Amino acid sequence: MKTTFSIVITTYNRLLFLKQAVASALSQTLPCEIIVIDDCSQDGTQEYVQHLENRVVYHRNSTSQGWGKCVNIGVELAGGEWIKFLDDDDYLAPHCIEEMSRAIAAFPESVILSCQAIRVNETRTELNITPQVGSGEAVRVLQEDIHYQMLFDRLPFGTTVQVAAKKVAFLNSGGWNSQLANSGFEAIDSWVRIAEYGDGIFVNQPLSYRRLWWGNISQQRSIQERLNANITLKHNIYSLVHEKYQAKLPEDRECQEFLELYWGMVGLKHGTLNEAWHVAQPSLFSFKAWNRLLQVIYMKKFRHRIDSASLNRLEQIAIEYYNLSVCSELSESEIERIEEILKEAESEPCLSLLLDEVDCLVLKQLNFLEEDGDYYQQQSAKIRKFIEETIVPESSVLLNCWKNTAWEIREFPI
Repeated sequence: MKTTFSIVITTYNRLLFLKQAVASALSQTLPCEIIVIDDCSQDGTQEYVQHLENRVVYHRNSTSQGWGKCVNIGVELAGGEWIKFLDDDDYLAPHCIEEMSRAIAAFPESVILSCQAIRVNETRTELNITPQVGSGEAVRVLQEDIHYQMLFDRLPFGTTVQVAAKKVAFLNSGGWNSQLANSGFEAIDSWVRIAEYGDGIFVNQPLSYRRLWWGNISQQRSIQERLNANITLKHNIYSLVHEKYQAKLPEDRECQEFLELYWGMVGLKHGTLNEAWHVAQPSLFSFKAWNRLLQVIYMKKFRHRIDSASLNRLEQIAIEYYNLSVCSELSESEIERIEEILKEAESEPCLSLLLDEVDCLVLKQLNFLEEDGDYYQQQSAKIRKFIEETIVPESSVLLNCWKNTAWEIREFPI
């Protein structure tokens, strides 16, 4: 049976943009239900949508409810098994629902799905594309792995235009939290809670268009407000990390110090010097926070300058580290070698982040080890493939792991 979709569009006084959003929904190659939730617009929205008659389901609030409550109302009204969220100033590629449906059919245990987005300006001029996640057209992430990866920003589910969710998981999660109204984090907070109920999917295709303009909520909030909301979000994610990752978690305060320092640097970049100082000051003398921040900056500036010799060296060290990690018993010299590798990784961000990825592979495979050479060759091949397909062409995903979970950080990079 095919997956049924409902596209839920929330709107308030953006008729021109809304028309583009509705047109993109009506143009889907796989037709689906379209719901427009109008939060008391006064710009002719009601007349426009009613003119569409039965092509869309229209609901107009009697009093203004705010963005989050509008999303909840739309999901409650939806008849589809899956919800495709859409803000009135964004729009979809024609094959968005069709490609998402195909990915869901391949991974039916999933409850949340994200795709790449093409960022455009007010006139729909294309600016850039959000990065891929992993390799392949569609990547499945097991539920037990999602929150650990989200904590380190390896799973950037993104904004509403990128995401679809299973309706039952959305409702079980409690919907959007109205207490986060106007924080800009309502969506990401919802993705975190939805992910408690099943696996995730990343479709590595640009199926949506995200409009960057002065009317975005993120453009209207102060650095301090973004920091406070982001810290709260990180605390929530931290508490949901699966038990198998507990030994690998940094201290909660360490995460907060990094965010304080990072958002202070963002404020400095935007010229709000007083606010930048106020935000960053508590963590200015945190070595770990500076180390994390320098990793982000280093990787942003130099990720495309990794030569073949360096890649070969990374590959060799990663495979050696993997083979040592899966051994049930280690000699004293082998333990010392692991310590040497980890020590080297402290001063080499590329290696540090790659070894963290190897650790995840070890955790997934440890219960299925076989003592034969073929198995280790297979795992070595996986690591080589990871390096070739992820570090080289898609290094921006792997090497951004300590970036802010919020999508704003990708719009205002250091």
